[in-house]
Amino acid sequence: MRLKKRLDHKVPFPEPLRHGVDYKPVLAILGILFLVSFIGMLNHLEEEALTGGAVQTIGFMKAGKELAFEVKTGGIQSATIHLTEDTKNAKITFEEQDPVVSTIGGQIYSVVMVSSEKPIAFSTLDVTLKIKEEDLLQKGLAVRDVQLYVNQKPLSTSLTDTVDGYLFYSAVATSFGEYVVGEKQAVPTLQKEETLVAEPTVSSPVEASDEAVRDNIVSDGEESSPDYTNIAGQAIQQEQDAESESFFSRIGMFFKNLFS
Repeated sequence: MRLKKRLDHKVPFPEPLRHGVDYKPVLAILGILFLVSFIGMLNHLEEEALTGGAVQTIGFMKAGKELAFEVKTGGIQSATIHLTEDTKNAKITFEEQDPVVSTIGGQIYSVVMVSSEKPIAFSTLDVTLKIKEEDLLQKGLAVRDVQLYVNQKPLSTSLTDTVDGYLFYSAVATSFGEYVVGEKQAVPTLQKEETLVAEPTVSSPVEASDEAVRDNIVSDGEESSPDYTNIAGQAIQQEQDAESESFFSRIGMFFKNLFS
């Protein structure tokens, strides 16, 4: 009986030890990373909403390659940069500015400052503008009067397309700096400065000969001016000689008639 009771009595065997993994630190780290990323994204979106801007990062590109990217800032829809040297870890920033600070005359649609933290060697930057026609008219700009200025220099800007009330323009820039979308200014007409030059007077042969004769007369008169006193004396002397000659001739005729 005792043996049976012993066999009926079950002795609990010890359970195997389980090595549990604590995931709490890992979850905490992931949560912190997610929170930091989310806050950074919110700050970036808030900055773009307040100032308007875009950033294009270039990891690595070889010389001769081109990179197309969207901008969507200040009427600049997109751009394509043509690199002339190997470019690594570069950044192109598009930041919209207050149109009041622009030095371009006329109506201004937008001002965008294009810059890079490090020098980027490129040949051209093809810029595409996308502007709502209604917004353009509210700014006092006509459809055909839109022009892109880069550092106060006007660029050739062409209207390429019109889609659903949006106007598309294209221009080619060669440098970064102040990009202004504004009114096309009339090219001033260059007025030729007329310089009055004293041209020599060409006289005809007849006039030349007359002038020569007059010069000769004047020169002759200057060289030998007539002595009117001598001329008068000679005339009186000639008259006296003539009178004396006639007197003696009358006397001769008297004696001739007397003895004849």
